[in-house]
Amino acid sequence: MPRKNHGTASPSPRLETRSCEQCTVRDICLPALLSPEQLAEFSKVVKRTEVLHKGDYLYRVNEPFSDLFAVFTGFFKAFVVDRHGSEQITGFYFTGEIMGLHALAHRSYQYHVVALNTSVACRIPYSEYKRLAAKFPSLYTRLHDIFSHELIRARFSAANLTATQKVATMLYGISRRFQERGYSPFEYLLPMPNTDIANRLRLASETVSRIFTRLAKQKIVTVDDRRVKILDMERLADLSPHNLYLLDHRPMPDNVNNGSMTRHG
Repeated sequence: MPRKNHGTASPSPRLETRSCEQCTVRDICLPALLSPEQLAEFSKVVKRTEVLHKGDYLYRVNEPFSDLFAVFTGFFKAFVVDRHGSEQITGFYFTGEIMGLHALAHRSYQYHVVALNTSVACRIPYSEYKRLAAKFPSLYTRLHDIFSHELIRARFSAANLTATQKVATMLYGISRRFQERGYSPFEYLLPMPNTDIANRLRLASETVSRIFTRLAKQKIVTVDDRRVKILDMERLADLSPHNLYLLDHRPMPDNVNNGSMTRHG
């Protein structure tokens, strides 16, 4: 039985007191282009959801659209259920990434979104967003930027890639997302199980496991349970078509070639 939707419940007091100005991923979120004064005003309309646990729904397909959401802590996945009752994953969301964009055209949410682990989201009422964007046009600029990245996601999904290219592109994209958030791109824990990776890439789980084994034998990447170690970033990048570096908008520094699972700064 699906777990209930906790998206409308009250957040914990500790999370509620943390403003956008204090958020460590504000530079990759919706208010990234705002001045400090504008950011303070934007922060007033943002509310936290309560803590969501693995499998808890943030929202469901066809619920009326009213809010955009940003990942505050944890990870989420979006999916639809086909007419046979099978789950089809459409994307994964990391801290600072925006959920609910597809509802803008339909006025209802187009995907189910659930927490992958213990997570919290920021709720941004769209009516308030439009009001502030009329005053601060950079909010619309930022929204357009995010839509362009959504198109890159769609292009990746539709691309005619080999199974190895799909897996390599996902591992490389996740690496860059962790780096953008201040973590080492060379060693990280996958927030999703292999079955979810296979589902997202439209591959069999056994195929994904075989590719992990092959990449390890080639001394490119090792995957032990969910712990990923990238041994050769350049070769992994070579397996990822350069025009399909998904889910990121900052180039990886040229001097990156080794690292550890530590946060910088």
